[in-house]
Amino acid sequence: MSIQNNATVAAVPWEGRVVTMMGLPVGSEFHRVFRHPDGDWKAPPEKYRNGRIDPPSGRKADFSILYTAESLLTAAVEARALRILESNGLDLPDLVEVRDPELPARHWVMYTLMAPALFVNLEHRQTAQVFGLDPDMVLDRIDVWQQASAAVWDAIAANPPPAIAEVAGICYQSKHRASNGWNFGFFHGSTRSFCGVANSRPLLGRRLDANR
Repeated sequence: MSIQNNATVAAVPWEGRVVTMMGLPVGSEFHRVFRHPDGDWKAPPEKYRNGRIDPPSGRKADFSILYTAESLLTAAVEARALRILESNGLDLPDLVEVRDPELPARHWVMYTLMAPALFVNLEHRQTAQVFGLDPDMVLDRIDVWQQASAAVWDAIAANPPPAIAEVAGICYQSKHRASNGWNFGFFHGSTRSFCGVANSRPLLGRRLDANR
């Protein structure tokens, strides 16, 4: 089930303000590309929690994120399984698979949402500001995004919002030039209560397109 075609915008009163979330119905599909063993479910060790919405420095043990995306293409770009080549000097990127024989092979898995879920939308200007993220920052600073993620985590723990569905995590658009797709980070611990999953399989040889 396409995420973009089935998502709804939910304006939820929370933290003294209105927080915009993306609401997704049962049947929504998420894609994940990973390397570490059991990465389809298992949280990564603390030393590897360095992604955009992972915990900030000093709080790596507090929580972890299961990174997923709306399509296999977006997931592969986010996992650096693809790189960009310019075509004849024009800004028309080609997607080229990147392989590293020194590292474990990448795997792909698809999850299906088993219960309705909400994701805090950090691309929404006012919502980002609620959690300390400045939409007008000149530099794309990962540490500031991580602090915003921790602020969302703390708010859920202290005062879950009154909403028709549970907050499963955070959503944001890819910052890679090859993709403007949406990413969905589940807070580990809630993932199994939300998602069913097909068996993971090697990424090698998969057809990468914008829809799957």
